Amino acid sequence: MSKKVLFVVGSLREKSFNKTVAEYISKKLEKKGIETSFLDYSKLPFMNQDIEFPTPSEVEKVRNDVKNVDALWIVTPEYNGAVAN
Repeated sequence: MSKKVLFVVGSLREKSFNKTVAEYISKKLEKKGIETSFLDYSKLPFMNQDIEFPTPSEVEKVRNDVKNVDALWIVTPEYNGAVAN
């Protein structure tokens, strides 16, 4: 059974350096038989307790995406010596 890795890229910009790095790593892993995918969190709503229950469908999708992989690989920008959060 193949291992599954989910990439979380910390920049939504189409041509971001982080996305380029993640795609490069993904191709290397796939050559070794590891299944890779990328988390799409672009449609997640901002935290808002007024819409917390029932769980918004996009939040449920992200939860399922994370639950169904063996590993997360986070590729995120660094600004002034600190990781973006």
